[in-house]
Amino acid sequence: MKHNVEISKNVPEPIKKVNMELMEAYEKLLITIQKTQGWLEHEYLRTSVYSKMTEKEGCVSTMHQCSTPWCLLSLGCDTTGHFSIIYSLDARIESMIGRQFTETFLRRIHEFATGKASTRVFLGKLNEDCIGIFEQLKKDAEYENFHKVTIQEMHNLD
Repeated sequence: MKHNVEISKNVPEPIKKVNMELMEAYEKLLITIQKTQGWLEHEYLRTSVYSKMTEKEGCVSTMHQCSTPWCLLSLGCDTTGHFSIIYSLDARIESMIGRQFTETFLRRIHEFATGKASTRVFLGKLNEDCIGIFEQLKKDAEYENFHKVTIQEMHNLD
């Protein structure tokens, strides 16, 4: 079974352009997550699982995924070759990272995906159990090499 990303190689140029914009928006959102994590005191909240889902047997739509205790972010490709970004937030996000970081993250999602790309950004869930998913992926990373667990260093204030 081939991954949908193979279909994206043969789509018209306007769709390829939007797909590239979504890929760039996803990368910028990963940086936003990392920068946010650098301000968080607890190592647990600074931990992420990055998954290259194109390597997972049977996975045909999700290409990349970033999981933290407070959010899930994924870049996918549907059966027509269109990319999309899906994000979910843990119901406890504000208590974990604070209101300001939560609001900044939400703003960045919509700032980075503009124009036609903005129509391909979807909210998964506002009350996802991100901790449960994050914990499971951390366990999966022990035996599935397409997951990578990283801990963001705290920003140095000196």
